[in-house]
Amino acid sequence: MSMADAAALDGFIAAVGGDDPVYTGQWPRVEWQAAYNAFQAFTRGPAGWRLAPFAGMPEWLRQMVDGRAVPDTETPAPTLGRLWTERLNWFQVVDEHPADLVLWVDRPAQGHQVSAQQLRAAFDAVHAVGATPVLTVHLDPAIESEDLRTTVSIEALYVVDMVGTMGADVAAAILGWPGAEPYHFEQPSDVLNGAGLQHGHVTAWEWL
Repeated sequence: MSMADAAALDGFIAAVGGDDPVYTGQWPRVEWQAAYNAFQAFTRGPAGWRLAPFAGMPEWLRQMVDGRAVPDTETPAPTLGRLWTERLNWFQVVDEHPADLVLWVDRPAQGHQVSAQQLRAAFDAVHAVGATPVLTVHLDPAIESEDLRTTVSIEALYVVDMVGTMGADVAAAILGWPGAEPYHFEQPSDVLNGAGLQHGHVTAWEWL
């Protein structure tokens, strides 16, 4: 790596993770490099963000998220991208690609806690009553760890209820607390638009 490339990577790490080397040093530099490679692979055009091939993500996964994933510079850690409003069943995707993916649920140090098992049960139950579950996920590199799979980190669940459906009620019963208005979006309609829905009532479980 040239001095210019190293300086560019240092600037990316500082911009995303902050100026504390102890904090940013929690992750190997090669994982920051993978995140920087992903960041550089994104381009934005009239139709939205596109993701070009790059080292650090399986090609089948890149093709699947291309056009929906966006660069993630809000999470103060190395990530490969974020998908804000996913109707895709990521639990099933992870099951189908155990050699490439591992599921993770980002949980706060304090407050409500939720497990992957609870989230999966809620996702399926919401579908079963005719409502629409929507996930926010980000993809994390894992290059020097013992597990070399890409991590699918779930950080929010949104339930879109139509008239007569009770998706929020069944999700609350499984997760253990009632949802609220979306915090990470300016308007609930942003969740609907991102998920390709025209109408519905949005209830959010956001723990980050």
